[in-house]
Amino acid sequence: PVDISLPASGAQMTALADQLLAEVFAETTQDVIAYRGGYRWLQTFEPIQVDTPAQPGFGLRDNGVYLVTGGLGGIGLVVAEAIASKVKAKLALFSRSPVPPRQEWEQLQHGTSLTSEKIRRLLRMEALGSEVMTFSADVSNLDQMRLAVASVEEKFGPVTGVVHSAGVGGGGVMLLKSQEALDNVMLPKIRGTLILEDLFRGRELDFFALCSSLNAFLGEGGISDYIGANAFLDAFAHSRAGSALHPISIQWDSWQDVGMVAEGWFDAPKGPEAQPVVEPLDHPVFESRITVNRSQ
Repeated sequence: PVDISLPASGAQMTALADQLLAEVFAETTQDVIAYRGGYRWLQTFEPIQVDTPAQPGFGLRDNGVYLVTGGLGGIGLVVAEAIASKVKAKLALFSRSPVPPRQEWEQLQHGTSLTSEKIRRLLRMEALGSEVMTFSADVSNLDQMRLAVASVEEKFGPVTGVVHSAGVGGGGVMLLKSQEALDNVMLPKIRGTLILEDLFRGRELDFFALCSSLNAFLGEGGISDYIGANAFLDAFAHSRAGSALHPISIQWDSWQDVGMVAEGWFDAPKGPEAQPVVEPLDHPVFESRITVNRSQ
């Protein structure tokens, strides 16, 4: 891709057009090029050394109230466990999928299901001295989130930190994406972020961490919706840098044992429930759209 800003004069526009033509016919190309003020810029990446903080638990405090969206997903649970290992926190874990009532945890923890494994992890957080509450709420639904946050603060007190890790893996040909499929990927990260900003507007949180992805700028074929959703998180954090929330967007690489890659979001679905559904299309290029069930 070539990033440009439109020049003011006709002569500059002509020069820019010549530069773009040269890029089209160049024998070698770079991934990202930008033209600004007559200069040609190339995007590069270099490693930096990040020093270990003098205080490993910096930003966390005993009795801090920490809200984690996607809190019962792979990354959300790991983040919550990390907080519980550092301080005696009050953890509010939000997820669209509910967990059984608290009074059933002691019995269910001995099972072999995914729910039982999650309950065991929640109980380990409590054993470390943290308090844990779970909420079934869609982060892209303002009414649900307003009620859930009110319940958290009624029980625990004011929220002191937020981790927004809710997300859904995307995939597929962009031209064939239905609005519903796009919303499923885009809304948790985009509308969810804006809802969190609205709910905590004017607050001075200890941190507001957004879980983005390296794909936001490296990109891969076939996941344009996922790339766009994460690029929004990065742009949001940049645009709100001077606000009281001071959000930070963390561009995670693939996690080895948890998260969307480990759960197979970007693999071909398997099993009898993954039989493709073919839908004829009235489209100038494509005859049909094939949809595969990725529900887990």
